[in-house]
Formats: sequence, C-alpha cells, structure tokens
Amino acid sequence: MALFGLVLRSRFRRRWRAWLSLSVLVAVVSGLVLAGVVTARRTATAFARYQAAHGYDAFLLSEAPMPALAACSGRYLTAAAARSWCARHPARGDGLP
Repeated sequence: MALFGLVLRSRFRRRWRAWLSLSVLVAVVSGLVLAGVVTARRTATAFARYQAAHGYDAFLLSEAPMPALAACSGRYLTAAAARSWCARHPARGDGLP
C-alpha cells in the first residue's frame, strides 16, 4: 500500500499541471452547459412572462371609438378570439387616416 502511495505521489508531482488543466476544462464546459440550460428555460417561458407582465400581445389602433372592444379590457383575448372579434366588427373602409 505504501508503494502505491509513493507511485501515485510521484506521478502527481509530474502531471499536476495536466490534472489542473483538465479540471479547469471540465469546469468551463460544465458552466457553459448549465448556462445553456438556464437560457433555454428562460426562453421557453419568455412569452408567458411577457403576457403576465403586460397583459397583451397585440395592439389594435382605430380612428373611431370602439365601445365593444373597450368592454373587453382586462380580459385576455387569444389570437383566435381577436380574429373572430375583428370579423364581427369590420373596420371602416373609407381610407381616411
């Protein structure tokens, strides 16, 4: 057992720089992988967090008041619901700015 310890210490004395370099390389690669995982998780929830913070995902600009749309304020409209609302309430087609 003492011989094994002696051989191990002598090899470590010769190769400590290589072990240190390997350890640093493993630490850097592990850090990059973990950063990628965290970035993927944040990206996956980005749109939901944006909607929770701002409550909308589209603007509807109109020249004339739209009381039917004002009644929907505070309610979340999906894209399909917004399309059906726009189909039921067509915009004026007179081309005025």
